[in-house]
Amino acid sequence: MFTKLFHQSIAVLFLLAGFAFAQDNKWSVSFISSYFGDQTGNLYQVTAINNPISLGFQLQYFMRSDLGLKYAVESLYGETTNPNGNEFNVQSSFAIVGYPFKMWRFRPFLAQGVLWVQQNNNIESKSKRRFYYEFGIGTELALSAKLFNSFTAKLYTNGWNYHGWSTALSLGFRF
Repeated sequence: MFTKLFHQSIAVLFLLAGFAFAQDNKWSVSFISSYFGDQTGNLYQVTAINNPISLGFQLQYFMRSDLGLKYAVESLYGETTNPNGNEFNVQSSFAIVGYPFKMWRFRPFLAQGVLWVQQNNNIESKSKRRFYYEFGIGTELALSAKLFNSFTAKLYTNGWNYHGWSTALSLGFRF
């Protein structure tokens, strides 16, 4: 089920990216890798995987040059200690991203959105689905007119409690 959902998300992402070729600098598509920080002892942690590194894609639509909508889908797989076993996570996030200014080739940004996580542990009988709010800050570096690299740091909360943090690197192409 998770694999099917992940493959469907990637197919939709590529269909949207194909549509993006008709636009002029309104869309970007990126490969993303995130590391989720140590969350031991947190009952509602974003992931229980011991070495939580995700891989995925993100698609961004720029409504204006300084404001965009970003959708990302990532997956994680690895061993866990509490609960024991292997876990497979699919994560999907949707955020509003603002670029307040540009400095040379750097464009700092602020992001706020929601993260949906589905955790499936092979020892437990049912999967867990959770929503988190995410708050991020980062910068984008233009490598060329269309190619860019970005770094993001994010915090996750359910509105009242802190649930973890992550850092992400991405390499993308603007259409």
